[in-house]
Amino acid sequence: MPAQTPDQTAGPAQGPDDDLPLDPAESLRLIAAQQERAKDVEPDGRVLYGVWGLAWLLGYTTLYASSLRTADAAATATGATGAGGAVGQPEPWAFLAFTFLIVSAVAITIVHIMTRTSGLRGTSARSGALYGWAWFISFAAMSMVLGGLGRARPPRSWRSRATPCRAWSSGSCTSRAGPCGRRAVCTS
Repeated sequence: MPAQTPDQTAGPAQGPDDDLPLDPAESLRLIAAQQERAKDVEPDGRVLYGVWGLAWLLGYTTLYASSLRTADAAATATGATGAGGAVGQPEPWAFLAFTFLIVSAVAITIVHIMTRTSGLRGTSARSGALYGWAWFISFAAMSMVLGGLGRARPPRSWRSRATPCRAWSSGSCTSRAGPCGRRAVCTS
Protein backbone atom coordinates (compact mmCIF):
# COMPACT_ATOMS: atom_id res chain seq x y z
CA MET A 1 0.00 0.00 0.00
CA PRO A 2 1.50 3.32 -1.02
CA ALA A 3 2.13 5.93 1.63
CA GLN A 4 -0.24 8.86 1.75
CA THR A 5 1.02 12.33 1.09
CA PRO A 6 -0.39 15.29 3.01
CA ASP A 7 -2.48 16.45 0.02
CA GLN A 8 -4.23 13.05 -0.36
CA THR A 9 -7.20 11.96 1.73
CA ALA A 10 -7.95 8.47 2.95
CA GLY A 11 -10.83 6.76 1.20
CA PRO A 12 -11.68 5.11 -2.08
CA ALA A 13 -9.26 5.38 -4.94
CA GLN A 14 -9.77 8.54 -6.90
CA GLY A 15 -9.63 8.65 -10.66
CA PRO A 16 -8.49 11.55 -12.81
CA ASP A 17 -12.12 12.72 -13.40
CA ASP A 18 -13.24 12.70 -9.74
CA ASP A 19 -11.97 16.20 -9.02
CA LEU A 20 -13.66 17.77 -12.02
CA PRO A 21 -17.02 19.46 -11.45
CA LEU A 22 -20.05 17.99 -13.24
CA ASP A 23 -21.50 19.94 -16.10
CA PRO A 24 -25.01 21.39 -15.47
CA ALA A 25 -26.78 18.86 -17.72
CA GLU A 26 -25.17 15.92 -15.89
CA SER A 27 -26.06 17.50 -12.53
CA LEU A 28 -29.71 17.86 -13.55
CA ARG A 29 -29.77 14.28 -14.81
CA LEU A 30 -28.36 13.05 -11.49
CA ILE A 31 -30.89 15.09 -9.48
CA ALA A 32 -33.81 13.80 -11.59
CA ALA A 33 -32.66 10.20 -11.17
CA GLN A 34 -32.45 10.57 -7.39
CA GLN A 35 -35.90 12.19 -7.24
CA GLU A 36 -37.37 9.25 -9.17
CA ARG A 37 -35.75 6.80 -6.76
CA ALA A 38 -37.19 8.76 -3.81
CA LYS A 39 -40.71 8.61 -5.31
CA ASP A 40 -40.51 4.81 -5.39
CA VAL A 41 -40.21 4.78 -1.58
CA GLU A 42 -43.12 7.16 -0.94
CA PRO A 43 -46.61 5.62 -0.51
CA ASP A 44 -48.97 6.38 -3.39
CA GLY A 45 -51.72 8.73 -2.26
CA ARG A 46 -54.01 7.65 -5.10
CA VAL A 47 -54.04 4.10 -3.77
CA LEU A 48 -54.64 5.14 -0.17
CA TYR A 49 -57.35 7.73 -0.90
CA GLY A 50 -59.00 5.40 -3.42
CA VAL A 51 -59.16 2.47 -1.01
CA TRP A 52 -60.47 4.56 1.88
CA GLY A 53 -62.95 6.48 -0.27
CA LEU A 54 -64.32 3.25 -1.67
CA ALA A 55 -64.54 1.64 1.79
CA TRP A 56 -66.45 4.58 3.29
CA LEU A 57 -68.71 5.01 0.26
CA LEU A 58 -69.66 1.33 0.01
CA GLY A 59 -69.95 0.96 3.80
CA TYR A 60 -72.30 3.89 4.33
CA THR A 61 -74.28 3.04 1.19
CA THR A 62 -74.79 -0.48 2.56
CA LEU A 63 -75.97 0.88 5.91
CA TYR A 64 -78.33 3.33 4.22
CA ALA A 65 -79.75 0.76 1.81
CA SER A 66 -80.39 -1.76 4.59
CA SER A 67 -82.13 0.89 6.69
CA LEU A 68 -84.50 1.66 3.81
CA ARG A 69 -85.21 -2.02 3.44
CA THR A 70 -86.36 -2.31 7.06
CA ALA A 71 -88.49 0.84 6.95
CA ASP A 72 -92.17 1.01 6.16
CA ALA A 73 -92.65 2.36 2.62
CA ALA A 74 -95.26 4.93 3.71
CA ALA A 75 -93.07 6.12 6.57
CA THR A 76 -90.10 6.45 4.24
CA ALA A 77 -92.08 8.52 1.75
CA THR A 78 -93.54 10.88 4.35
CA GLY A 79 -90.45 11.09 6.54
CA ALA A 80 -92.36 9.90 9.61
CA THR A 81 -90.16 8.50 12.31
CA GLY A 82 -90.58 5.20 14.02
CA ALA A 83 -90.21 4.14 17.64
CA GLY A 84 -86.43 4.59 17.65
CA GLY A 85 -86.66 8.08 16.18
CA ALA A 86 -85.46 6.88 12.79
CA VAL A 87 -87.23 5.80 9.66
CA GLY A 88 -85.46 2.45 9.61
CA GLN A 89 -82.55 0.90 11.44
CA PRO A 90 -79.73 -0.76 9.47
CA GLU A 91 -79.70 -4.54 9.60
CA PRO A 92 -76.92 -6.36 11.50
CA TRP A 93 -75.38 -7.78 8.31
CA ALA A 94 -74.89 -4.20 7.07
CA PHE A 95 -72.76 -3.39 10.13
CA LEU A 96 -70.72 -6.53 9.50
CA ALA A 97 -70.20 -5.47 5.86
CA PHE A 98 -69.21 -1.96 6.98
CA THR A 99 -66.73 -3.38 9.51
CA PHE A 100 -65.28 -5.74 6.90
CA LEU A 101 -64.76 -2.86 4.45
CA ILE A 102 -63.01 -0.66 7.03
CA VAL A 103 -60.80 -3.52 8.28
CA SER A 104 -59.92 -4.33 4.66
CA ALA A 105 -58.95 -0.70 4.04
CA VAL A 106 -56.71 -0.78 7.13
CA ALA A 107 -55.05 -4.01 5.93
CA ILE A 108 -54.49 -2.67 2.41
CA THR A 109 -53.04 0.55 3.84
CA ILE A 110 -50.62 -1.34 6.08
CA VAL A 111 -49.49 -3.67 3.28
CA HIS A 112 -49.08 -0.79 0.80
CA ILE A 113 -47.05 1.36 3.19
CA MET A 114 -44.89 -1.55 4.36
CA THR A 115 -44.04 -2.67 0.82
CA ARG A 116 -43.28 0.85 -0.37
CA THR A 117 -41.08 1.78 2.59
CA SER A 118 -39.29 -1.56 3.08
CA GLY A 119 -35.57 -1.02 3.09
CA LEU A 120 -35.86 2.56 4.31
CA ARG A 121 -33.46 3.24 7.18
CA GLY A 122 -32.39 6.11 9.37
CA THR A 123 -34.30 9.21 10.36
CA SER A 124 -36.95 8.80 7.69
CA ALA A 125 -37.83 5.30 8.89
CA ARG A 126 -37.98 6.45 12.51
CA SER A 127 -40.19 9.45 11.79
CA GLY A 128 -42.48 7.32 9.61
CA ALA A 129 -42.84 4.73 12.38
CA LEU A 130 -43.61 7.43 14.94
CA TYR A 131 -46.18 8.96 12.61
CA GLY A 132 -47.88 5.59 12.07
CA TRP A 133 -47.98 4.79 15.79
CA ALA A 134 -49.33 8.28 16.54
CA TRP A 135 -52.27 7.62 14.20
CA PHE A 136 -52.96 4.23 15.74
CA ILE A 137 -52.78 5.44 19.35
CA SER A 138 -54.80 8.58 18.62
CA PHE A 139 -57.65 6.68 16.96
CA ALA A 140 -57.69 4.10 19.76
CA ALA A 141 -57.80 6.86 22.40
CA MET A 142 -60.50 8.74 20.51
CA SER A 143 -62.61 5.57 20.29
CA MET A 144 -62.27 4.97 24.02
CA VAL A 145 -63.15 8.56 24.92
CA LEU A 146 -66.18 8.62 22.62
CA GLY A 147 -67.31 5.21 23.90
CA GLY A 148 -67.03 6.45 27.48
CA LEU A 149 -68.92 9.63 26.70
CA GLY A 150 -71.66 7.63 25.00
CA ARG A 151 -72.19 5.53 28.13
CA ALA A 152 -71.79 8.40 30.60
CA ARG A 153 -74.76 9.99 32.30
CA PRO A 154 -74.72 13.56 33.52
CA PRO A 155 -74.76 14.08 37.28
CA ARG A 156 -78.15 14.50 38.96
CA SER A 157 -77.44 18.19 39.63
CA TRP A 158 -77.11 18.83 35.90
CA ARG A 159 -80.27 16.92 35.08
CA SER A 160 -82.31 18.94 37.57
CA ARG A 161 -81.16 22.20 35.96
CA ALA A 162 -81.81 20.93 32.45
CA THR A 163 -85.55 20.32 32.95
CA PRO A 164 -88.10 22.78 34.31
CA CYS A 165 -89.49 20.36 36.89
CA ARG A 166 -87.25 18.94 39.63
CA ALA A 167 -89.66 16.11 40.32
CA TRP A 168 -89.62 15.08 36.67
CA SER A 169 -85.83 14.88 36.52
CA SER A 170 -85.58 12.92 39.75
CA GLY A 171 -87.77 10.19 38.31
CA SER A 172 -90.66 10.59 40.75
CA CYS A 173 -93.17 11.51 38.00
CA THR A 174 -95.28 8.54 36.91
CA SER A 175 -96.60 9.90 33.62
CA ARG A 176 -94.68 10.78 30.49
CA ALA A 177 -97.11 13.50 29.43
CA GLY A 178 -94.39 16.11 29.65
CA PRO A 179 -92.20 17.89 32.18
CA CYS A 180 -94.54 19.18 34.89
CA GLY A 181 -97.45 18.64 32.52
CA ARG A 182 -100.98 18.70 33.89
CA ARG A 183 -101.35 14.97 33.39
CA ALA A 184 -98.08 14.18 35.21
CA VAL A 185 -98.49 12.78 38.70
CA CYS A 186 -95.47 13.72 40.76
CA THR A 187 -94.97 12.33 44.23
CA SER A 188 -92.53 14.90 45.53
